Amino acid sequence: MVHKMFEKPFKSFAIIYEDERKTFSSGEFIKGQIRLELCEGIKLCAIMLALKGEAKVSWFKGYGENKRTYSAREEYFNIKEVLLGEDNNGVGEGNIVLQEGMHEYPFRVQLPQGNFPSSCKGFHGSVVYCLEVQIHRPWRMPKFQSEFNFVSKVEVNHPQLLVPQSASSNKKLCCLCCASGPISIGVQLEKKSFAPGKPLPPHSRDGWENQMLQIPADTPLTLSNCQIMELEYSLVVRVAIPWGVDLKAKVPLVIGSAPSCRPLA
Repeated sequence: MVHKMFEKPFKSFAIIYEDERKTFSSGEFIKGQIRLELCEGIKLCAIMLALKGEAKVSWFKGYGENKRTYSAREEYFNIKEVLLGEDNNGVGEGNIVLQEGMHEYPFRVQLPQGNFPSSCKGFHGSVVYCLEVQIHRPWRMPKFQSEFNFVSKVEVNHPQLLVPQSASSNKKLCCLCCASGPISIGVQLEKKSFAPGKPLPPHSRDGWENQMLQIPADTPLTLSNCQIMELEYSLVVRVAIPWGVDLKAKVPLVIGSAPSCRPLA
């Protein structure tokens, strides 16, 4: 991600990831380069790299004078490393001089081990992970952030998620004094878990076979390990009934990560 600055002394700033997919899991290393371009020389105390992860939610109830806002925040980690100089929170005169031009600093940081929720953004909440570069200058601390995608290690091939799923529903239709025979619908899935970008093949006992539904590749993963928000999925098959209540059958789904072969180091 490239940041363009229009105020001196910064001309441009970029956080370059070695892995262009920018997708990582707990315990893995994030590698890359910090590129800083200056239009004039500066003094600074340190360049810090922070690895952050947090969830936030916010919503409101009521309107006008009765409107109430609710919010919550959950922090997963905030790890700091020194890329240049010493960490003194920007206090001091600054004994490091950077000349005009381009400066590059490689980095290699490891995500902590833990059961952290996957990245997700919604209308009322989000789970966000990012790298933040802090330029500690005397009494100033400009910051640059770059978000990356974090994937919780919930493998879709876990035995508990390979159990077939099914659901059914039935009802009778009434019109004045006449009633029809029972109408029923059923749906089956060969398993409970699927990965983004993969087909979802539902099977209906009433003849709807081999109709593939594609799960979008950018679908956020199921959230079940966050204390302040949840994200759940289900497959709903609905029969529209004119002048009546629709008939539907619903089975739960888990959208999880495909098995990863990436080494930790």
